[in-house]
Amino acid sequence: MKLSRDNNFDIIRLAAALQVVFSHSVKHLSLIDESSNTILIFFRDFIGRFPGVPIFFTVSGFLVYWSLERNQNNIKKFFRNRLLRIFPGLWFCFVITVTVLFVLNIINFNNVFNKNLMIWYAGQVSFFQFYTPDILRSFGIGTPNGSLWTITVELQYYILLPLIFLVIKLFKTRKYQNIFIVFLIVFSLSFMYYIKLNYPEESMIHKLALVNVLTYFYNFLFGVLLYKNWDIVHKFIVNKAKIWLVIYITYIIVFFFIFKSYGLGYTPNLFGIFSFLFLSILTISLAYSKPYYSHILKGNDISYGVYIYHMIVINCFVHLNINSSIAFPLTFVITILLSWFSWVYIEKKVLKLK
Repeated sequence: MKLSRDNNFDIIRLAAALQVVFSHSVKHLSLIDESSNTILIFFRDFIGRFPGVPIFFTVSGFLVYWSLERNQNNIKKFFRNRLLRIFPGLWFCFVITVTVLFVLNIINFNNVFNKNLMIWYAGQVSFFQFYTPDILRSFGIGTPNGSLWTITVELQYYILLPLIFLVIKLFKTRKYQNIFIVFLIVFSLSFMYYIKLNYPEESMIHKLALVNVLTYFYNFLFGVLLYKNWDIVHKFIVNKAKIWLVIYITYIIVFFFIFKSYGLGYTPNLFGIFSFLFLSILTISLAYSKPYYSHILKGNDISYGVYIYHMIVINCFVHLNINSSIAFPLTFVITILLSWFSWVYIEKKVLKLK
């Protein structure tokens, strides 16, 4: 079965981005009192079982590999398209961030050319978005836009994917291609678990591993695996979202709310691996089950903007110590408005160059 461009990926990415906004808002705005509000705690934990970042990575593996296969004879075009999707919005986000830091006097004319700030400027507009100098630690939760670490990981994936593609093509049969991809998935999971089990979170090795594509490669590669075998797996995925949703929710109830032994790939146990697999299949199934929901957005893909702008908004509310009952809804409103502006006046115009 040929892959259709009529799918729900736009709305899935938006839902994933909004899940991240919800998760970070609840955490950093101290919206929930752990000792009292059990209904909100249950709702937060349930929403947390559909984490946006793994969904993003799986979708990226599926779609970006598809893009590379279409442009395999023009790698320059492939990279150009990827960079046009990432950097214009990211650079505008950087301008917004610096403006906010100036308004709040975190950056001023006395320190604007500080050496560490200059390194931060360079990292934000290039490849090292995870770096934060001490001079910015007084703003919000201690890092202006911590969510951008995923951009570093995504860019590493773009760089590695053409090499992986070439190696896969060396294997003449799909059987051996699949074995190679599964080997890489197992290697990635092993690497991630080794880091988690052997290095404390405060260690530099652990921190660097968290921005290393190898730690999350299994997310991308499972998307690749589904794409490569679409002619086989589509009959278990297309228009089967309700079935996979029931399977996944049943899994959550049994292994999290009953046995309390649950993870999302990040947890070093077998339950974590299976939860990731079920979530990934559910994600792709949702994309190809009644593929008309994305038409609601009318081609307006603000998901990237929602993701890259929301932590600036949250950090402002934290820094200004604004009441969470006011800050929580305003976070969504302001983030969506920023994202819409970014999409209409920057991202959409630049993407016409693809």
